Amino acid sequence: MRTLEVHRYTMRRKPGQHLSQDGIALARLVGGVMGPFSLVVTSPIPRAVQTSIAMGFEVHETLDALGDLPSNVLDGLGWPSPFARVARAVTKGLRCSEFAELQADLWRSIVERVPDSEQALVVTHGAFVELGEGRERPGGRVRRLRGRDQVLRGR
Repeated sequence: MRTLEVHRYTMRRKPGQHLSQDGIALARLVGGVMGPFSLVVTSPIPRAVQTSIAMGFEVHETLDALGDLPSNVLDGLGWPSPFARVARAVTKGLRCSEFAELQADLWRSIVERVPDSEQALVVTHGAFVELGEGRERPGGRVRRLRGRDQVLRGR
């Protein structure tokens, strides 16, 4: 069975774009209990790439689609939002629903690239994680990806 782990980047010190020292320490801690990953894909935004590296995982690929949130989707969410509000936006808001479906499709395409019994890691951003999870697994913590022999886990 293939597994996809989806994570948000770790802490940064706003308004800066790079990880804080606390964020680096947290990423190291989390990364120490994960993996190995045969494929690591992140947003091209520095804090996502830095999170993967701080976790101890080489970035194999960056994808703009993991870091480019259209303003009309952001407006529909009212970010930052609790997961319940994001889930409602996915079910009721056409733009949020379409974007959530695109994220879920992207995640499926990533995990399909790894061999059976191996894992892929995605490091992206707030709202992306919640939207993709809201579309892909509306009621559970671990869910099969649309009938395929794949599992999605996220934090």
